[in-house]
Amino acid sequence: MNKNMNVIGTALLAAVLVTALPSLARAASVGLGATVMCAWWDSAAKSALVGASKFEPEPAAAGGPFLTAQFNDTWGLNIGYMYGKFAWNVATPIIGYKTEDQRHDLDLIISASVHKYVKLFFGAKYWGTKTDMTTRLVIIPMDSSFVYHRGGPGAGIGLVLPLGAGLYLLPNLSSVFMFGRITEAMGGPLGRIVGILMQRAGSNGMTMYFGLNSTLTLAYTIEKANLTLALGGRFQYLWIYFIESERMGNGNDMYGGITFSAMYTFDIPGKGARKG
Repeated sequence: MNKNMNVIGTALLAAVLVTALPSLARAASVGLGATVMCAWWDSAAKSALVGASKFEPEPAAAGGPFLTAQFNDTWGLNIGYMYGKFAWNVATPIIGYKTEDQRHDLDLIISASVHKYVKLFFGAKYWGTKTDMTTRLVIIPMDSSFVYHRGGPGAGIGLVLPLGAGLYLLPNLSSVFMFGRITEAMGGPLGRIVGILMQRAGSNGMTMYFGLNSTLTLAYTIEKANLTLALGGRFQYLWIYFIESERMGNGNDMYGGITFSAMYTFDIPGKGARKG
């Protein structure tokens, strides 16, 4: 499976180079910006924890930089990274959990304008998480750490709807398809026993994620300052399938929130541009 993921990644990188390099020889409009997000994450991981059904996700801050490049009237490129830290606690008379999740999202998107108001896009997504968790079984604590790497392709459609006075409405809908594998490290005697049981159960096997990601953004362009401000929302819903055990996951993964971004745009002249 890792070989297949390497082939997919190599093919996507080659597509980017084939598309971008000839256009860079002419000119490009480049945007540099950052996004902040009031994020809400209902992780599918809680479905595997006894008593965690009482867990209610709490909002957390996430954010990161992004880069865009528009090479011509048709082709564009977008690279974005988001980081967030999520914490939650669950306590019952028998068992309790205290966790901290670090979430990393990296997206590479190639877009193609097929109409004045319509864009198609495809690309690749990486989603990594690191979870540090303390489990209390009655009065016995157990520390554990989980690292999960996921990645795969995606494709979708977006609209650019001008509202006038520099305002644009930008709805997007895309499919998400990723493969991932978990690695875990357990601490203490109880942790080592649980780790052995998890390995025997195949819980660290290859997992497939598939679903939909949607965004709705209201953008305002200040042309004199080459600045674009945007306020919107995002929602992602993923189903989970355990490949080696050939079964669907008991829970689904949901991630969403309110986003705000700012982007500064400038032009890079191509090799053939004349000097003033």
